[in-house]
Parts: sequence; structure tokens; C-alpha cells
Amino acid sequence: DGICCNFGDGGFSITNGQGETVTSFFDTWGAEYSVDFCTRDVDCTINTSAEVMDEIIGAEPGAIVVSATGAGGQYTYSIDGGQTFQASNVFDNLMNGEYSIIVASGSCQTQFNVEVGLVSSILDIDGVALITATPNPNDGFFDLRVENYENADPSLKFEVLNAQGKVIQSRMMGKFSGVYMTEVSLLAYPDGTYFIRFLDPNIKQLVKVIKMN
Repeated sequence: DGICCNFGDGGFSITNGQGETVTSFFDTWGAEYSVDFCTRDVDCTINTSAEVMDEIIGAEPGAIVVSATGAGGQYTYSIDGGQTFQASNVFDNLMNGEYSIIVASGSCQTQFNVEVGLVSSILDIDGVALITATPNPNDGFFDLRVENYENADPSLKFEVLNAQGKVIQSRMMGKFSGVYMTEVSLLAYPDGTYFIRFLDPNIKQLVKVIKMN
């Protein structure tokens, strides 16, 4: 309004989608005017969770898989209080103990603690359900079962992650005679370590499987 031809009084305002004024100018104009502005406030909220596989005495080291949403969406992860970071959200071969997790996205970060327990056998792992994937290791075909889990739902959702924490399968398993069961095939994937995590909030235990020919 009033902007013309290298003279005059007038101005403008820029608003965001919520109707809030981001920047404005009302004054006498010269030959040109420029302004830098941000289209939105930076939200540094990072929502996090973690699934843990406890260390089994004499059999299997522990593991942690960290999940994050919010902020910029590009994350780096640390389990030693920020001394070292990595792009993968999977931490394997862990001894029992408490780990200081930091998830960072640009200048934003959040911190929380996770404990890897020490159990004597797979029967002690979850306390909620007995989860098995057999035979393990093998050449890529696993029989996955969840037993002793009191749940009215006829199915359970789960995901298979590779060693870098990328979800490679999203699946459901049905319930038969009180036992959730399905077969998981990794035949199309390279040899290596994979993790199975359940999307049921009451099952926080990871299951580690190894494909090897």
C-alpha cells in the first residue's frame, strides 16, 4: 500500500498460516527494501523412546534401539552422554548397565537414561511374555512366537529392523490357541544382525536374530 516508483509512504506485512505477523514494514520507501525472516518458529521438541534387549549371562550381549520424532527429522544418537555420536539408532553388543542417551537434530537435543539389564536366560527377559525366534541363527527363516501374554487382541503388530535401525518389514502375527505366531523370512536380505520389535506398549523387549548361510 503506497509503494510506488522510488518514493512514497507505505508498507507491508507478512503473516503465517495461523494469521500471526511474521514481519512488517511501514515507513517512507527508498529505491528498494529487503528483509530476512523465518517462516516458522523452530520447534526443538524431540520425542523419544527406546526398546532394550537385556544381556543374557554367558549367551548374548544387550542392545538398544532408539526411536525419535520431531525437530528437524535428521538425527544423530549417543549412548555415552554425548562423547560420541552415530547416525544409526541401533546400539548392539552392550554390557548391562545404565546408558545416557542423547538424540540430536541440528542445535536441538534431548537426553534420557536407559538401563540394560542382566538376566540368566531368555525366560527372564520380559516378565510379560515369552518371546522366541527359532532357530537362531539360521539362513533366514524364523519361527516367531509370543507366549504367556494375556491380551484380548487377536493380532500383534511388529517390525523388523536391520543393523542400521531401518525398518525393513512391518508385519502382524495372529493368535492361535492362546499363542501369537508367524514365520519371518529374511531370505531376500543380506547376512547379518536384525532386530524384531513389537508395537504393543506392554512389550518393550527386542528380539535379536542373525541370518547366516
